[in-house]
Parts: sequence; structure tokens; C-alpha cells
Amino acid sequence: MTEDLLIGIRNFIQPYLPLLNTHNVDYLTRDHWTTYVPDWVRQAERMNLYHLFEQRYQECSPAQHRLEELIDDIVGWKKKIEQITYTRERFQDEVLRNKVQPKPYLCTSRTFMSQKKEHEVEILAPVIHQLANMAKAEAVIDYGSGRGYLGVQISHDYERNVLGIESCEATVHSGERRVELLAKHQKESIDEP
Repeated sequence: MTEDLLIGIRNFIQPYLPLLNTHNVDYLTRDHWTTYVPDWVRQAERMNLYHLFEQRYQECSPAQHRLEELIDDIVGWKKKIEQITYTRERFQDEVLRNKVQPKPYLCTSRTFMSQKKEHEVEILAPVIHQLANMAKAEAVIDYGSGRGYLGVQISHDYERNVLGIESCEATVHSGERRVELLAKHQKESIDEP
């Protein structure tokens, strides 16, 4: 039974494997909508999402019943996600208004981030912290963490455990070097009279 389920999932995912190694920006820069979305989906003005799943599974899945259960689970999960999705007003009221003031780095000019990246992290860190609170999560997983800017900030400002996952080894080493430099400059700032 498990094997049938896995075969069904594999058959469903197979046409979309090239998407697994792309970045979300590729959706715009490489026109993934045209490249990967079947023509019959693009031409349909309105189509029930459940019908799309059902049609695809009927084409290739020997485990249709189990996959239908999976779709029901996904729909249920989507409804739960909608309950914690923020409108702009709710975001401003519940997150930005209650934003914890970041703990200042002792050496404030040495965060080793561009101004743009600092701005992104400054906005996203409290959002992630608030979502983790709402989900009662003890830790945060930063998938595609890059150099770890966001994870380090969440760990530093909110004292949360963060697991960064990054597939590019050079980027990981660069991030580790950044953390070492931050620690060194913090220590030097403490040691100065």
C-alpha cells in the first residue's frame, strides 16, 4: 500500500522535476508558467482545484484513494494556513506594533549585511517570531538559509533555536565566516575599556 502511494506521488511529480532545482524568481525570468504548467490548465479560465488534482491523479496514480486523502489533507492545511495569514492591516497591528526592539549588536556598524538585506531581515524576523509563537514552535527551520542572516537575527533577538538548511556549500562557509566575524567584533567591543 505504501509503495502504491509513493509510486502515485512519483508519477504526479515526474513532469515537474525541473522545478525542484529552480528559484522562485525563475517563475518570472524563465517564464515557468508557460514552460511547466500544462496548456490545458493555462487555457482554463476557471477550474476547481480539487478537479485539477483529481484529473491528474486519475491519469497516473494506482493509489487514487490514498492520494485523494492527501488532497483533502492539503485542503485542510490550506484552511489552517489562511487562519494565520496576515492582511496588511493585521500585520501592522499585530506584528509591527508589538515588534520587540532588536538587541543592539555591540558593534552596530558591523552586521556584515547590505542595507537592503538588513531591512529585509528587520521586517521578516519579527514575523517569523510571531508565527512561531502562534504555532507554539520551539525552533525555526530556515530552509534555503543562504548565509544565515535571518536565522542569526532570530536567534540573537528572540533567543530562538534556528536550524539553517542551505545546499550550497560555499554559501554555508561564507555564512559561517560571517558569524565568526560577528563574534570576533562583539568580543573586541566587550574587551575595549
